[in-house]
Amino acid sequence: MYDKSEAVYVAGAGVVSAIGNNTAACMRSLEAGEAGIGPISSLDTFYKDKLPVAAVKLGNDELAEATGMSPYYSRTALLSMLAAKEAWQDANLHAFGPIRIGFISANSVGGMDKTENFFPHFLGDSR
Repeated sequence: MYDKSEAVYVAGAGVVSAIGNNTAACMRSLEAGEAGIGPISSLDTFYKDKLPVAAVKLGNDELAEATGMSPYYSRTALLSMLAAKEAWQDANLHAFGPIRIGFISANSVGGMDKTENFFPHFLGDSR
């Protein structure tokens, strides 16, 4: 039996991906059949000019500026915050005052931009 007290409502969406920097841009790319895979342009990595990737086409400095966060946070944290800000605005939650809110977030390759640069130094540490 369905109990309304257990209902879940999706109030807002936020997306940042290789095919768009917000939900509307992602929808336009999906409708146009665009894949978003191409040369690495926003990351400093060993694999630049070697592998095609599906990466967000904003640099960490641009993401930091858009989120109000430090560019020293991982790229994953910056991307997640940008999507969360869009979802919050889309839901217009600030207009409702204090209410119980749940937040669901997902991302991939967490912190890889920091890991690749850290790992060679870690391997050289003989302690």
